[in-house]
Amino acid sequence: MEPKFVCIPVPGHTAGSMALLYNNRFLFSGDHLWWDRDLQQLVTPEILVWDDSQLERSVKKLLNLSFEWVLPGHGEHIHLPHRDMKKALDELLQRRRNFQHSPIYPDNPREPN
Repeated sequence: MEPKFVCIPVPGHTAGSMALLYNNRFLFSGDHLWWDRDLQQLVTPEILVWDDSQLERSVKKLLNLSFEWVLPGHGEHIHLPHRDMKKALDELLQRRRNFQHSPIYPDNPREPN
């Protein structure tokens, strides 16, 4: 029998960021991922990011999971069919690759670009 809750490390925003996947349907994403109602797309933090490359790897990890709901700690929740959720994650990764980040996080200060 498959566990109903699965803890998923999603470092990036912070070193210890975690998400919870319930019943392969509901992703409790905390501060890692949310829906932007105005832009109509999934988004991740752009400031206060501990490690950009870890954040990108954490989003890629979600592509291997099956879920239809993103239920964040902040921001909007969203329900999308599984195929559309994967597409939204792919689009998010593409946007992140094209975006110049200049985040500053107190534990990992970086010079702005």
